[in-house]
Amino acid sequence: AVESGNRLYSFVLLGPYLDIGEFRQTIDSAQLNFDVDEVYEEYESDPTDESLLIAKQKIFAILEQNPELIEAGLWLGELYYAEGSYTNALRVVNSSIRQANDLIPKGFHGEINWRCIGNRFYTRLYNLRMRIYRCLGRLDH
Repeated sequence: AVESGNRLYSFVLLGPYLDIGEFRQTIDSAQLNFDVDEVYEEYESDPTDESLLIAKQKIFAILEQNPELIEAGLWLGELYYAEGSYTNALRVVNSSIRQANDLIPKGFHGEINWRCIGNRFYTRLYNLRMRIYRCLGRLDH
């Protein structure tokens, strides 16, 4: 296996040909992601304008301390999407995708499988981006 990463994430190349990629969280990242997931789930359980504003404020605070927390960008993008702020959602999602892609070694052309739990945030980012493009009438991207 070959590994690259930062304080919160690593990307591991696996398989006999190093053609399978997997994102992995560090211990720090796992706790922060739990906190962000909890914020988003609180919003989802009572999706009002007020709860959306509160969730965005909490995620902004987490991101201020941990700007490399990619999942926070995913959930912030989802909140912007929920309120119809598609341009803001796209900005956040594209930034989060860039952060994730920066963890992937240059020249990697293998598989990043959605079935791997560690890769779910990555595939969700791309799914959200496609939903945003659809709402913006930009499915040519």
